[in-house]
Amino acid sequence: MKATQRKEEDKQTTLDPSAMRAIRFALLLGIALNLGMIGVRVSLYPSFFRMPGSLTFIIEPVILLILYAPLVVWATSKGGSVGQEVLVKGTLLGLASGVLEIAHISLENFGRLSPRAETISTGAFMLGLLAIWGAAGYLAARSASEVGVGILTGSWSAMVGLLLTVTFGFSQLYWSLPRLEGRDVGSPDFHRSGWTDLHAFAIADVFEAGFKVMFVAPIAGAIFGGLGGVTAHIIPRKQDEPN
Repeated sequence: MKATQRKEEDKQTTLDPSAMRAIRFALLLGIALNLGMIGVRVSLYPSFFRMPGSLTFIIEPVILLILYAPLVVWATSKGGSVGQEVLVKGTLLGLASGVLEIAHISLENFGRLSPRAETISTGAFMLGLLAIWGAAGYLAARSASEVGVGILTGSWSAMVGLLLTVTFGFSQLYWSLPRLEGRDVGSPDFHRSGWTDLHAFAIADVFEAGFKVMFVAPIAGAIFGGLGGVTAHIIPRKQDEPN
């Protein structure tokens, strides 16, 4: 009976090769788009390079984006039921987490929140992200009956979500840069940086934020996806015990 149920679950989560290629293409396109936005933005403002340490703010996100590319190719090439669980559930919930974080960024930039309200909303959105990545790990581990799948799925989910978020964040450098500059006018980071060009600092600030979330998110996703996997390992066992 369990074997039959397992086969049905595997069948439901199987992607055909064209769907996997579509996911790969979309993610690689996102990576290329982000690299292009970085290059075009700084080329449109050559004064950016006159600020001390400006190259670091370009190199860091570029390196991470380049490293993301082979990971995307590897993940979208995995066959078998386990690979399918990671890809399907991780991608779907990853997109959900990306939409959630875009809503968070939009609220911060356009919501005119008070400092207290902004702190509360940031905490709430962060908990939401972690919950989604944990849920991705839980669902995949429950279907695959492997705790380790939760770690991979949570990390993949975070990677997909934050790639979407960073794409939105970098796009703001083209349509919302004056507003970003306005947020940085009284920033302690701007004064500590020693930079005298607020326009350049706003660009660098977005690049640095993108680098940080792309670096931290897959780690956080792995942790909470792993917790979800452990939870999935415990709960089904209790449910499956004979009465």
